[in-house]
Amino acid sequence: MARPTDDSEVFLNQLITQIQLHLQTVGGIYITIGTLLPAPLPLPGFKSWTGYTIPPAGSGPPPRLTLSEEILQNLNELVEFKPEELECAVIASDKGYVISESTAIGGQLGGEVIKGNLKIEDVKRDLPDAPRRTDPSQTEGDTKVQLSEKITGCGNVRVAEPNALLIAAMKQYGIITPIQRAHFLAQLAHETANFYYKEEIASGDAYEGRKSLGNTQPGDGRKFKGRGYIQLTGRANYTNYNSAVTDNVIQNPRIVATDYFADVAGWFWKRNKINDLAIDDTENSVLKVSIRINGKNKNGLPNGWNDRKKKFCGYWNKLKEDPNLYT
Repeated sequence: MARPTDDSEVFLNQLITQIQLHLQTVGGIYITIGTLLPAPLPLPGFKSWTGYTIPPAGSGPPPRLTLSEEILQNLNELVEFKPEELECAVIASDKGYVISESTAIGGQLGGEVIKGNLKIEDVKRDLPDAPRRTDPSQTEGDTKVQLSEKITGCGNVRVAEPNALLIAAMKQYGIITPIQRAHFLAQLAHETANFYYKEEIASGDAYEGRKSLGNTQPGDGRKFKGRGYIQLTGRANYTNYNSAVTDNVIQNPRIVATDYFADVAGWFWKRNKINDLAIDDTENSVLKVSIRINGKNKNGLPNGWNDRKKKFCGYWNKLKEDPNLYT
């Protein structure tokens, strides 16, 4: 996905990078109009062309995708939250909101803070706690978190293999170190039942009129229901994500579940700068990441806390053995 720029050289570099990432060949049709007729020139009409073919992959590790500093900066500015937006999103997470709502809240209230219409203190004071239930799978002992303890001893936990689109999304959004990949894959595997669900099962009616998600028009609840490995939910999130992809996901929101289910997870991760939390294999790091994804329940923990730890442990064990796995 090429980023907006007035520099033709930068645009071509972005375009070529994306073509190389997603396509094996480039081709097309151009219209020819002949005014002089030396034999080699094509006659008026249509002419097909093929630009290049990438050779089949050989043995050994895949080539490393490199993007210029300018392209990376454009990506960061387009996707990542500004500091005020991120702070509001973190406040929402701490008050129990899942990432779809905390991201929407961060964009909306953070924007008002940037404009000077609100202060961070106002958000902390006035944003209500999310209505969260106690996770029935958590016992009293489960709520005791050893923040400095490393997560080990996950037993024979089996983890699902990520698909090619998910691996591409990790590259695209800078989830590149082994520890970052372990955190990212563990969260998504928990949220999607091992990469099975790409769309929310519920109808979306529960989101109708939900201002925290930007649902201001009749029918927004169903239209902008949760889709993707991290569920893109609500008009506000679809609108923001729309600027990061080539297709119009506002007019055709279902395409998120069919074409962008992996990409949108990377977008959420980068927008909320979760790499900054995914720094080691302690319970503290996994807890911080989990709260940004799922918020907090009445126990002060994200739902599915034990499963999130087990899945992280499983992926981290594999990535410690092979740091190049899933690249």
